[in-house]
Amino acid sequence: MSNMRNLLLVLALVFLSLPALSQEKIQFSGVVRGEQGSKLDLVTLSVKGQPGGSISDPNGKFNLTSIYQDTLYLHISCLGYQAIDKMIIPST
Repeated sequence: MSNMRNLLLVLALVFLSLPALSQEKIQFSGVVRGEQGSKLDLVTLSVKGQPGGSISDPNGKFNLTSIYQDTLYLHISCLGYQAIDKMIIPST
């Protein structure tokens, strides 16, 4: 009886924690341009503190998926350029 009770308690905790595990994801997309407006390829973009990232294509385009947070920090780096971090506040 005690084992059954413990199993039910564990299952209840698992089901209660599922919404926390399924965090909302958002997508970013855009074009990376240099100071003169030229499109930049092979630029690495990532959200600080989150796994994954994206690399811009030959037309400077990128797509990035992130877990929603009120404020995100986008890390942008490319060989020959100084890396930067940009604060992003997602709109709802």
